Amino acid sequence: MVDAILLDQEDELVEELQQALSYDDTQVGRHLNSSILRVRPRVSLSSLAERVRKKGDVKAVFVVNDSSELLGMIPLHVVFEQQNDVKAETVMLPCMECDHLDSLTSLIPRLDPEANLSWLPVRRNDKIVGAIPVSVLFWEAQELVLQASIQETPTTEEDLFTPAS
Repeated sequence: MVDAILLDQEDELVEELQQALSYDDTQVGRHLNSSILRVRPRVSLSSLAERVRKKGDVKAVFVVNDSSELLGMIPLHVVFEQQNDVKAETVMLPCMECDHLDSLTSLIPRLDPEANLSWLPVRRNDKIVGAIPVSVLFWEAQELVLQASIQETPTTEEDLFTPAS
């Protein structure tokens, strides 16, 4: 059935789906979204806004240097709210990055809830190739808490309210 669905899709989408399916459900690469822009620190926000409009479905903007090292990220609303001559380096925010092979659970302790980030950059082969929604990490954390509480729930044989005989 998966093969039949893939035959009806565009080549780029098929490649992206096959790449995602090559990862385990708990790995970052499975949840990767490649609709990102990588920009240099000196690019103007007017130029960046034009690129965002042209590309269309952009989820995140990451600032990288000439060596593809992550310098920070720019929230999309900032791209359109700032003055045109403002450079990316002046409005970028720090953010952590992750590897495409990382497990979701390994990222949860590193996540800063006060950072107010929606997307985390994902690195593969020394290049930022996409982003993962932070909401996926929150769902994973919620699932872990739920599993832990279910495991601690008394079974029918272990009734805590019946006096011991």
